[in-house]
Amino acid sequence: MMKTKAWIFSGLMFAMPLLSCSSTSTDTCSGSACGSGTDGGAGGTVLRLSRPDKLDVLFAIDNSASMGDKQAYLGRTIPDLVKRLVTPNCVDPNSSQVLGVSDAQGNCAKGHLEFPPVHDMHIGVVSSALGNRGGDICPDPGFPVAVGGGQLDPHNDDHGHLLNRTLTTTPHDAWGTQPDAVENLLAWFPSSSKANAGKAPTPGTKPLSDAKVLQSDLASLVTGVGAYGCGIESQLESWYRFLIQPDPYQRIDTSSGKAVWQGVDTTILTQRRVFLRPDSTVAVIVLTDENDSEIDVRSDGQMSHRFMSRSWYPPHATSGCGTFASPTPGRADCMSCANGDHSSDPQCKAKPSDTSVLTYSARTDWGYDMNLRHVHMKQKYGFDAQFPISRYVAGLTSTSVPNRDGEYPAGAAHYVGQPNCKNPLFAAELPDGSSTDPNLLCHLPDGPRTPGDVFYLIIGGVPQELVHFRANDRAASTITASDWTRILGKDPENLDYTGIDPHMIESVQPRGGLPGPSSPNTADPISGREWITDQGKDAGQGGHTQDVDLQYACIFPLVDAQGTSVARDCTLADNLPTCDCPRTAGALTPAQTPPLCSGDGTMQTHAKAYPSVREILLAKELNEQGIVSSICPIDVVKPADDDTNPDPLYGYRPAVTSLVDRMMGAPTGTCLSEDPPRNTDGTVACTVLALLPAGQACDSTHGFAAADADTVSKYRSQQQASGATQSDLARPICALRQLSGAELVDASCEQSSEAGWCYVSRADLPTQRCSQAIHVSTTATAPLGARVTVQCQKAL
Repeated sequence: MMKTKAWIFSGLMFAMPLLSCSSTSTDTCSGSACGSGTDGGAGGTVLRLSRPDKLDVLFAIDNSASMGDKQAYLGRTIPDLVKRLVTPNCVDPNSSQVLGVSDAQGNCAKGHLEFPPVHDMHIGVVSSALGNRGGDICPDPGFPVAVGGGQLDPHNDDHGHLLNRTLTTTPHDAWGTQPDAVENLLAWFPSSSKANAGKAPTPGTKPLSDAKVLQSDLASLVTGVGAYGCGIESQLESWYRFLIQPDPYQRIDTSSGKAVWQGVDTTILTQRRVFLRPDSTVAVIVLTDENDSEIDVRSDGQMSHRFMSRSWYPPHATSGCGTFASPTPGRADCMSCANGDHSSDPQCKAKPSDTSVLTYSARTDWGYDMNLRHVHMKQKYGFDAQFPISRYVAGLTSTSVPNRDGEYPAGAAHYVGQPNCKNPLFAAELPDGSSTDPNLLCHLPDGPRTPGDVFYLIIGGVPQELVHFRANDRAASTITASDWTRILGKDPENLDYTGIDPHMIESVQPRGGLPGPSSPNTADPISGREWITDQGKDAGQGGHTQDVDLQYACIFPLVDAQGTSVARDCTLADNLPTCDCPRTAGALTPAQTPPLCSGDGTMQTHAKAYPSVREILLAKELNEQGIVSSICPIDVVKPADDDTNPDPLYGYRPAVTSLVDRMMGAPTGTCLSEDPPRNTDGTVACTVLALLPAGQACDSTHGFAAADADTVSKYRSQQQASGATQSDLARPICALRQLSGAELVDASCEQSSEAGWCYVSRADLPTQRCSQAIHVSTTATAPLGARVTVQCQKAL
């Protein structure tokens, strides 16, 4: 029974627009209906008042040896992303059935637009290659790679810079450039668009007006990233370095034996300023076929750069860290064998006595292998030398982030992450690189972008069956709590994999519950079969390319868009850089040969992906702002009539569809976790407040009026408790009008001629994604920089 009601004014608040909610509010959202954020301030659940009219899209693409096939699919799917954004679908207003595509001006012959077309977009590309990070691998420039009769620079270190690189010459003896990518980015700004009337493109860019040119240019940049770069990939660090790091280092100095970040990379500062507009919606799209491999070289007292050196062999973890089958990294006696006297510990005795020449059995220990050092670090070494996932969550959600000194304050041996600087992603103006003064880089003015304007898509190593994408069934694309457990386990950061699907286990040994190494290659429709991964290239002349490898999350056939096999003959020298199969027939037994290989074992017919655990974990932590799709396509062949009847499951279309639906197709407003109390007139006991920029007034034509004194008093008290400045406390507070009854159209107020908001339950609107939600009419708009939130009464 309801005893009383209380206004909920707790939690976090962000600038509008946003489809998110507080992560600490007493009236929070839950599951996929809730966003994520770590910004401070007063308020409650945040409302999205408009859809984006500017987009800045950053592709972070893995350019290691196995990625060429996946880049080709992305290149063929890019036109779908561009086409959907610039010429949205026309849909039936009642059923949401797609009736056609709008024209270049956003007009529909039938139905209405699913969302306004995007007429202002920046698109850039970075790669996963960040070089040796102070070690002795991935030199820059690297040794030339023989490809197609030519010699190519592998590009082991792209520094986190925007790339303008194409690969179109034959023989492949040089990388080309895309002339439209001025300042290393593509700018979509059709001058004939009504939406761009009176506006100017970003200075220094080359505005493109032809969507087909944009599609072609972007496809060439994506495939031009290449697949010959550093195999120790930095899938998360590359985009963080470009977008977020206030003072990106220029170089890593290890001359003292310790890793020291030195200098500031002014190229990043210059490119970031041009690419990133303060009032755009931002999408980060990561394409990778394995787990994030970046090492925080300053961890372990600035000594972790050694993990990037072939000449150094990491110490094992003590027995307190458990075994692979039963890891116990949270125990107090789980530590490095190098930390103290553990001479009696059997785990600490396992290191070879002669580290100058490893025996083959030692080389197949996944604790020593360069490609696998990042996997289960706490379990193997007693400590984790990777950046915490919370660093990347904060980078995409928090207005404050650490610079290098905040990450490692004086005396810190491991990452601390004091948020002492303005996050460039949420700043109004960015440094141009002409000065590297720490204060200038750190203290930036507040910008209008909010965490709800930032989206993260990972196209990575996870079976399609676990992410539930089905054409024309958007609800099936939502990942539930039980789905997350199947994908990541109960607590992946602490190696508790209870409930995980075996395909997502990172393992050298065959995993239980899946067809074993003696099974046919087709025994498992997802990953083929398990195989013997540690009988590598030295086990037989011309064997597998790795000493030790991981089992796969998923595999898919190597075919072109027409379905013709493009299998790789691994006996050919040109294919060696990207081959996963033996180069000599009979070098390995069938059980030792990956399930990617056919015939005598030397013909690679399938591509593979490993579990992309950290990248997917980040998407989970971002809630509604994070999107997961599989790098193993559902459909690998384009239908003959694809132009007129496109296959929604081809290539990475499911990923593109999910991203655009999330960014552009969601209703204005937000989901609610609970059903608020109803009033007798059908309205609910909630209020929508807008904290306006200084000097602005409540605009009645857009539904806003001055909030009542009691509400303002409670709100100001919460602001003060959250540490608001005097200038914030002086800003006007307005209330948005609630609509109901005849003011609604089809149970919602989105298409209402009146400016305001309304409450909609699934009982009112069965097609609604949320059980209950706040909708906002298209005429209800707030000034740029306003912070708009909803506070609801709740039974106590």
